Amino acid sequence: MFYNIDENWIKILESKHQVIKSELKNYINKKGYNDLKSFYSGYSSNNGWLTIPLIFFTIHNTELLDCFPETKKILKSIPELITAEFSILKSNTVIQAHEGYSKEIMRTHLGLKIPDGNLALKCMNQEMQWEEGKTFSFNDGYMHEAWNKTENERWVLMIDTPIPNSNYTAKQISEYKINNLSDKTLLTIAPKETWIKWFNETNNI
Repeated sequence: MFYNIDENWIKILESKHQVIKSELKNYINKKGYNDLKSFYSGYSSNNGWLTIPLIFFTIHNTELLDCFPETKKILKSIPELITAEFSILKSNTVIQAHEGYSKEIMRTHLGLKIPDGNLALKCMNQEMQWEEGKTFSFNDGYMHEAWNKTENERWVLMIDTPIPNSNYTAKQISEYKINNLSDKTLLTIAPKETWIKWFNETNNI
């Protein structure tokens, strides 16, 4: 399920994509890939789906955010922001069909580095191809898959917000997820109690 979104923050993201791309490029040139995480390794072939989690279920990774000062400013313009991550899909990588964390979440992709060739995201029966400087949005809770069958990397900025006309706020969606945390991958990063602590600290609870 894809959405046709005409929000001001979408226009800001697209207009600032070169700034965001430049910060990501500088980060990778400086740090390499050692700090990039394959949190979703179970979904992708050859562990080729790498992410840089800046904000996750409203929890701010302040150390990483400070590495992207202009991107950090841009993210502040997004109301009801749940998650913001850089997503790198390495060459010849396939992300298996899977469902996201909630059908209450709309995921927006901003194309940053998009090679020519066979690469796309498919949600249910509809395919979308990334374009540099352009966005598309879909319901992360429905079955979706992606692939990059080229010889170059694909970079996007992933943004999660509540679906249009949702009855829940970003904080409510995030709090429910954190308080009911059962995801094995997330629990390898930290126990549930630590995730709750991080959430409470970010949201001044």
